[in-house]
Amino acid sequence: MNLEQNLLLVIWVFSLLAILFGVPYGRRHSFVIAFITAQGLDWLAEILLLQYHVLSFPIREFPKASDMSISLMILYEPLCCAAYVIYEPRKSWPIRALYLAFWVNVMTWTDIAISHFSQLQDHKSYYWLVAELVFGAELVVTNAVVRWFFSNSSLLRRNRGAV
Repeated sequence: MNLEQNLLLVIWVFSLLAILFGVPYGRRHSFVIAFITAQGLDWLAEILLLQYHVLSFPIREFPKASDMSISLMILYEPLCCAAYVIYEPRKSWPIRALYLAFWVNVMTWTDIAISHFSQLQDHKSYYWLVAELVFGAELVVTNAVVRWFFSNSSLLRRNRGAV
């Protein structure tokens, strides 16, 4: 197996292990909402980047069916986003801003490393600042959706018995 196949295998194994053993039991609902929201946002961003020829994926899982990378954009990045949401500190806004900056940089540098050292991504006219803005917006919007979804959890618990 070559580097790209090994990298895809590592991404899948790491992601599945992180989902199975890294999500606290009490936060599974938040994780699922964050993961699905991030998948939708990643799909939208990936479609736009592919349509405008900013980004391409020379090696992907289903080359005849799609130009998208399932492992990177539909599994790994939503996993990072969901981990950001469920482990976000409930402290003051400067601590939360530093936490956001940390995750944005981790996702950006991972993206740059994958693009530079493998053929999984090809950045044609895609700069690190664009990646930081896209990842930052994705993290903020996903966090806002999860907070909104669980903003009145007493109503959710009260109505659960009637269903």
